Amino acid sequence: MDAVPIEADTGHCGESFTHALLRLMPFPSRAPFELLHLQEHVVKAQSQDLPHQERVAAVVGIAALLQQRGSSWIPDAKAILLEILERFGRDLQSPQLMEMLALECLRGEGMKVLEPSGSELGRSGVPWIVQSDPTQWGTRLATGKPSLSAFRAWAYAVHLLRRLRASALEDLATDELQAGIRCLQLYSLYLRTDFDNDRARQRLAMFRGVGVGLWHQLLAPLRSRVEEDDEFDCRYGETAIRQTLRHLRGEEVVEELDRSLDTASTPPSPVTQGPHLVIIDGEIPAGDVDDRTALSRYAVLKEPLPVATLPELAALETLLGRLHGEFPWAEDAISSLGDDLLSRRAFGALELGGMPTLLVGPPGCGKSRLVRRLAEELAVPFLPLAMAGMNDSMALLGTARGWSTGQPSPLVSLLARRRSASAFVLLDEIDKVGQSSAHSVPPTVALLNLLEPEGARQWYDTYLQATCNLTKLLFWATANGLESLQRPLLSRFRIVYVPPPRAEHFDAIARAAVDDFEHSWGLPSGALPKVSLSASPMKPRSAREVRQAVHWLLCDWHRASGRATQRH
Repeated sequence: MDAVPIEADTGHCGESFTHALLRLMPFPSRAPFELLHLQEHVVKAQSQDLPHQERVAAVVGIAALLQQRGSSWIPDAKAILLEILERFGRDLQSPQLMEMLALECLRGEGMKVLEPSGSELGRSGVPWIVQSDPTQWGTRLATGKPSLSAFRAWAYAVHLLRRLRASALEDLATDELQAGIRCLQLYSLYLRTDFDNDRARQRLAMFRGVGVGLWHQLLAPLRSRVEEDDEFDCRYGETAIRQTLRHLRGEEVVEELDRSLDTASTPPSPVTQGPHLVIIDGEIPAGDVDDRTALSRYAVLKEPLPVATLPELAALETLLGRLHGEFPWAEDAISSLGDDLLSRRAFGALELGGMPTLLVGPPGCGKSRLVRRLAEELAVPFLPLAMAGMNDSMALLGTARGWSTGQPSPLVSLLARRRSASAFVLLDEIDKVGQSSAHSVPPTVALLNLLEPEGARQWYDTYLQATCNLTKLLFWATANGLESLQRPLLSRFRIVYVPPPRAEHFDAIARAAVDDFEHSWGLPSGALPKVSLSASPMKPRSAREVRQAVHWLLCDWHRASGRATQRH
């Protein structure tokens, strides 16, 4: 049989794998057809030049090859398939591949997922994990233990979906949306294996607080692409949500839930299913027609808005581990910040919260970027406010309607624009606030009420002429020193020291800088070449200088080897 032609570069396609057979790639041209066919799919899955969905399709093709032919033509085909799915499921951030990984893990333990529409055990309304051998179905494994690796695959799929913004969720392929819902449902149903009352309540609280809202976010774009019928509703729609909640409650009938789902003419908004907060509990006074038009965009603040939730403990530890890898010189600071989040979650808190925190350290040690990365990891709206030189609190608190440039506080504007009750607010370089003007109090004085829970709960916006509840905002600040800050302001912050990075940390900073450039330039991950400063003659002294050095090295790489062809 003729060999499969492979157009892409296969020179290093096996280096990153651990299985011995995969590490032998590229195979010689006279290798068996099956091996060359496998290699072709692996090369496509690795190719940064192909669209995301084509790379996912290549991995699906690998799975089909290995499952159809099995060990009859490739030794240890199952181990190869598990490594392929694990590797590319994470690299491509694909719920579809993570679901395939979970199912393959279950299959290896003699189990399978019985769909809710299956006829073998009746239309139970939720998927069951059962023995693959029908003769073993005398005992349903609804309270059994799926393999840990299968559960981790579902958990990772849910974690990456929670990190995506609403616009990114809408852009997911149909197969990814469907797989995401299936992973979310199984993750919720098997989140706890102990069915005592406390565990059951935790599982139900997680699903109602996070799962239902995420489910509806996935369901909205799916409805526009797939024709709805009874089968669709049973697997992805309101019936599936209702049945999952009934199962988690351990009740046959949940009248409150039935009424809320059955009487809704449109799918319930995710914000009403989990933790939520009304920012303005009252009216926003409006004067003339111009006022009403300008204020209409802030009417959303009178509706329930979602409150950000804390990830599971395992996800939090993974998140903090990534930050430790990016900021190795700030290990103590990250541990201190992580202890707050971990302790809240360990004691059962679901809503994201934290003490106002002031990061103190020398210029260029990465304080501002650390706050931004934490906000990104937690998928919370982020508002950086440059405090250096600010001499008028109106830039922070907003201006009255009487001014021609009247506008609400940027804090309120962010919540209305992002339709969220939670946000990270960075008060950058708070130690460099300017002298106050004759017509306004100093910005640091205006902050005093916002940093206290009672003051934030009754915070008055002069433009909206309404009291706002800003208790779900997280205020973080940065400073090079504490000498210029007054004691009343300092007393409201938890102070955390961030040391300067050392030379051995510069390569980690360089890797993060490359990621930042890819994001800001609108490039896919891996589009820019890797940069190492250890072999460079440049000797930066701070994180800021490392970023400048990385930019120079990228430009130098382009001058040396990038002119001939355009990479993207």
